[in-house]
Amino acid sequence: MASETDLSLNTLTIVKLQKILRTHKLPTSGTKLVLIRRIIDNIQNPSDVLSISTHRYKIKELSDQKIRELLENDDYKVFKHNINNIIENNVNDIYLSAYGNLNNKIFNNMMYLLSKNTSITSIHIYGFSLTEKSGALLAEVVMHRGIKMLTIDSCKSDNKLVAQPWLKAFANTLIENKTLLELDIGFCNLKDEHTKSELFNGLAGNTSIKSLSLSNNLIGDDFSCEKLLNNMLLKNKNITSLVLNRNVTQNGVIYFADGLSLNSTLEHLTFYNILTDADIGELIKSLDINHSINSLRFMDNIDIGLWRSLIDVLSRKKMKSLAFPLMSLNYDYIKYLSDTFINADLNSLTLLNVGLSKKSVDYLSKTLLSHNTNIEHLNVSENNLGSDNIEILYSAIAIHKNIKTLNINYSDNIGGDTVVKMIKDNFIVNLNISQSSIHNGLLGIDVALSNNDVLTDLNMEASNVKEDDAQQILNGLQHNHALVDLNLNNNIMIPKYLMVNINNIVEKNRLTNRSLMYMLIGEL
Repeated sequence: MASETDLSLNTLTIVKLQKILRTHKLPTSGTKLVLIRRIIDNIQNPSDVLSISTHRYKIKELSDQKIRELLENDDYKVFKHNINNIIENNVNDIYLSAYGNLNNKIFNNMMYLLSKNTSITSIHIYGFSLTEKSGALLAEVVMHRGIKMLTIDSCKSDNKLVAQPWLKAFANTLIENKTLLELDIGFCNLKDEHTKSELFNGLAGNTSIKSLSLSNNLIGDDFSCEKLLNNMLLKNKNITSLVLNRNVTQNGVIYFADGLSLNSTLEHLTFYNILTDADIGELIKSLDINHSINSLRFMDNIDIGLWRSLIDVLSRKKMKSLAFPLMSLNYDYIKYLSDTFINADLNSLTLLNVGLSKKSVDYLSKTLLSHNTNIEHLNVSENNLGSDNIEILYSAIAIHKNIKTLNINYSDNIGGDTVVKMIKDNFIVNLNISQSSIHNGLLGIDVALSNNDVLTDLNMEASNVKEDDAQQILNGLQHNHALVDLNLNNNIMIPKYLMVNINNIVEKNRLTNRSLMYMLIGEL
């Protein structure tokens, strides 16, 4: 099912999309559409993106008075400057997204105007060279307008001799802030000791933030970062989700691990920091002591001994969600994971681009997937599984029909009969088979769609869907009222008129299901 994120990612440049993917240790190759779909499929709750709509006005075309009126009246307009610099009011929320080359004066102007608006709930800022005054203005908007989500990405000080005074000005207000729920600071170069101290002290005393993401900020170079993290984890009692990539240094992890051991509120941890085996060992010990974490996204490659230790700890903790993207997991790793979690209360499993072999798929299918009835979300994308492996995999999950979200994109060839069966069996809610080259056609997909009342999101982008297949899809949609998000982009054999007709039905379904977000298919 498409979200605000689906719509907004289209406004980002390829360079920005690649930055987001690098942050999460995901591949950065491919077209813009491929990058967008990879982010949507593999990043949990990505806060880098916001809702976007059609650009209608350029800033230079509007007077200051007109901009003020549009904002203060909560009108639905879009402002564009250079590539992407947008303020918009979409449905219930108004967002500021600043990309490109807006200068500091314009940024401060925007902050002043937004301070007068009462509907804004989310701000995303990218690529600014900011002053202390900018930080103070941003803090005022966040404080007094009840901002719930804030993303600060690739921002720096306007004075190279002074380290991030804008962030200090913002950090000083964190203790008093009672409304901010999500904070994402990335690629901001927080090496300065005083900047780090102000930020982490503010976070330690904050009582509202639930989700905190700190990635690629170069803050772990002298152990001071880890010590400050330790203090934050010990004092903060409200953060439940922490993304900490490329910040914790080798050997310094012991300070972070100590705080993690005693933290009682953190539930989700995303961790990738290229550590030594000894450091990973310390982290595993801290996870064993911690009693609150139930979701882990882990990306550091480790030897089989440490893997077994990690899996043993995670099984004792009764984890709900596990993700091991881009790790190198051979048969022995998959076997130990499958045996350990065969009867576990695990809800979500991600094995993205881990090099699944046929032997690994066979074992994963006949053990974990055939017996565990709790897993509802499975992501085995970018493993080039091929038709035979997908048939084996699907035969296993079709036994109990407990999987609601299945992501097998970038799987080389997929038999069309298997795809039709997935839809006909009527239990998968979200199915992604994009970039996978369907062969032998989709005979019977019209009947499968006609009788399906469960599937809401189907992604078959760049999957060799032909004109006859698209006609069958159109026929099936005549009697389908559940599907609200269908992606058939980059299937060059589908004529435009079929795309238009298919899109009209999907939009009708979306209007019938008003509570669901949607994304139109194709470039119409």
